[in-house]
Amino acid sequence: MKFALHNQRMEGLPISEQTLSDVQEYIDGQTTASELVARTRARYGLDDVEC
Repeated sequence: MKFALHNQRMEGLPISEQTLSDVQEYIDGQTTASELVARTRARYGLDDVEC
C-alpha cells in the first residue's frame, strides 16, 4: 500500500482523507480488499463490480 500511495502522489494525483482512512482500515485488518474496492468505486460513482 505504501508503494501505491507513493506512486499516486508522484504522479500528482490527489488522495482524499477518506481514502487514506479506508486504506488504514484495510492495513489494520478491519476491512477486506473487496470492501476497499467497493468503497472507493462508490465514492467516485463507479458501477459495482464483483472482485
